[in-house]
Amino acid sequence: MRKLYNLVNSTLEQIDFNEIWNGFERGDFALYNKAKVYLKEDVIPYDNRFLGNTTIKYKEKNLAIWYVENENDEDYRELSANIVHEMFHSYQFLKGETRFPNDIEGLAYPNILENYNLKYNENSLLINGLDAKNKSEKVRIFKKLVASRKLRLNKFGDLIKYEFEIETAEGSAEYCGVKSLRIISDDLYEERIESYKKLIIEEKKILFDIRKSCYFTGTLFLLFLDEIGVDFSRKIENEQLTIFEQVSSSIDTSDVNVKCFDNPEIEKQFKEEKLRKENTINKFLKDKLSLVKGKFNICGYDPMNMFKIDNRIFCRHFIILKNSETEEKIFINGPVLMEIDEDADYVKEYYKIK
Repeated sequence: MRKLYNLVNSTLEQIDFNEIWNGFERGDFALYNKAKVYLKEDVIPYDNRFLGNTTIKYKEKNLAIWYVENENDEDYRELSANIVHEMFHSYQFLKGETRFPNDIEGLAYPNILENYNLKYNENSLLINGLDAKNKSEKVRIFKKLVASRKLRLNKFGDLIKYEFEIETAEGSAEYCGVKSLRIISDDLYEERIESYKKLIIEEKKILFDIRKSCYFTGTLFLLFLDEIGVDFSRKIENEQLTIFEQVSSSIDTSDVNVKCFDNPEIEKQFKEEKLRKENTINKFLKDKLSLVKGKFNICGYDPMNMFKIDNRIFCRHFIILKNSETEEKIFINGPVLMEIDEDADYVKEYYKIK
């Protein structure tokens, strides 16, 4: 693992972070497995501060972390770009970024077929815009994309802004990641961008995982802005508007006619996704479970592995709850099913496997 760490470290030394994003500065990082955590000048035993691929506070500083199950399976070049993504999160925290998505509120995202049909069409527009050969065609497609997003915002309300927040927080981080990958290896950059295009148009299931899909659309959207020469603010301090809101506010779309095309495959996947989630909960409830009642607030979670149906939140990976009476934080390995008191917005009970 130390060899892999050193390869990543030397690769990052070749990157001008400020060139990728004005003001962006390199931070510290760690690679870890289930036994050890590898830092720049130290190796420590693993503990549960290190969860997932993210940024954490370590010794009062932001630290980008990445889980490596088997170092022999890792391409150090791609891993370096992934570390840049997480380092950008460190930079966002340092600069006081406030536009991170509220994933708990995001669980109430409008699960409506028309919304998904429109969004899928927007994904197609995004790819067509990136692939268009001339700037005038790119700009025409861009206006249609903006018009469709404005329509959905009008139809389905402010919860659509959850997408724009993900694209701002995660899309900008991955935008920095792929731009660093382009410096490291142009071939790997092209492969990654093509894989993202394929994901949002061919893997229709991802459409219903809004957090994951916006990770990719956010990256491609920022690259699209670069291609058509639409500037967006790299400033983070005191910014309230998401990047999409910034760039779309001055775009007149009154002459654009947005059509919603019903897609039988999207409708099929929509029904299957709903059934899959219901079956997941029903199967879980047949297991041997412990029920814990109380009053808890959610203070830690894996947003990529949770979903909500009615007043239930199911977490596949883990959840961290804080007892509102004792202030004790409780780490619970998943799967976990929580019942929400929606009037008061707290967890009133949860089920876990015995």
